[in-house]
Amino acid sequence: ISQKALKGKLTAKDTADLKKAKADKDRILEKYQPKAKTGQEPTPDIDYAYDTKQFQTYGYSSRAAMEDAIGNVRMWSGTEYTNIRATQLTMKQAQGGKLSAYEKSIVKKLKNDDLEDRLFDDKEYRNMVNSLEEFLKKAPKYEGTIHRGVNLPKASDAKAFIKSIADGNPSTTLESWSAEQGEASKFTHSTAKGERAAGKAGVNLQVVNKNGAPIASESEFITESEVLVPSNQRYRVKKVTQRKEEHHG
Repeated sequence: ISQKALKGKLTAKDTADLKKAKADKDRILEKYQPKAKTGQEPTPDIDYAYDTKQFQTYGYSSRAAMEDAIGNVRMWSGTEYTNIRATQLTMKQAQGGKLSAYEKSIVKKLKNDDLEDRLFDDKEYRNMVNSLEEFLKKAPKYEGTIHRGVNLPKASDAKAFIKSIADGNPSTTLESWSAEQGEASKFTHSTAKGERAAGKAGVNLQVVNKNGAPIASESEFITESEVLVPSNQRYRVKKVTQRKEEHHG
């Protein structure tokens, strides 16, 4: 065929054969050519360490921008979780998003809290929300099953929560999950201080992760094996198991 091409005597069949040969070559090269590693490659390592020196690998324009994002991850996993989450709920509400009664109570509490006790203003908290959502688009996704323990005021709230998921409603905020079921279960019947929340309803969730990133290496609580999951996630409920109420003296 090459000799024919030099002489300008290619037939339609020759042209088709050349096109097929080129496609086969490209397919082989793509299959066996080593791929450059990127920050977005999935990882089974819950303690994955983020290297800000490689900021471009993660899609950041500068090392400072990535370090700022990592700083917001630490804020989320530490003292500012409640304020960041409540701020995201107010953002959703302002955009016309529908909140559950429980989520509305969180927003109400935020408005009633003494603003002097907050470290940042509304704009700074909104920037944190946006920074964290963007970070999760760039960060590697955790490979594995993750768990989440949710503590709700009443049994009716728990049922409404599960029904909302089953109905295909997306999650309204960023969420903290754990690679360890035992760690997640601690939040099922506990207060923010780790004390037992008597009379409240707990829900344990389990899912194979798709979009959450491992942040244990940046978390204030290393043992929680935390995976941060972005908002607007939809889940399919495959099974619901209800346990009998436990009575404690």
